[in-house]
Order: sequence, then structure tokens, then C-alpha cells
Amino acid sequence: MGSEMCIRDRDSPDTTDACVGSAVTLLSEFQGSGLTYQWFKNGAVIPNAGSNSLTISPVTAATAGDYLSLIHI
Repeated sequence: MGSEMCIRDRDSPDTTDACVGSAVTLLSEFQGSGLTYQWFKNGAVIPNAGSNSLTISPVTAATAGDYLSLIHI
């Protein structure tokens, strides 16, 4: 059985547990035309992460952390 890593989407009150080696997709609660997005991990910008969703694949110990999307209108 694989270990579980904690991935917290700070846009959501829930914590997502994902098994090492699996994939997880985080979705912004706000979606619509004309919006732009930037994702952060533990407060740092994630380069090239500018859509309303963020897929982490594969999940590893290094990908565990707090994730946040900033939405520009």
C-alpha cells in the first residue's frame, strides 16, 4: 500500500489526500471568460500554471503542500 501525501487546495476547505504515484487535479472555484489564473505552492509561484485547474502527476513527497490559485478579473 502506498503512502499518502497531503495536498491542500487553499481555495477549498477540504484537504485532498493523494497516494504517491497517483495524479490529482485541483480546480479553481471561479471560472469564466476573461479570467486569468496563477497557481502557488506554499506561497511560491508555480511557473506556467495559468489555467483554472492544476494537475499534479505524479504525486510525490516533494509535491505535498498548500496550493492556492489567484484569479485576475
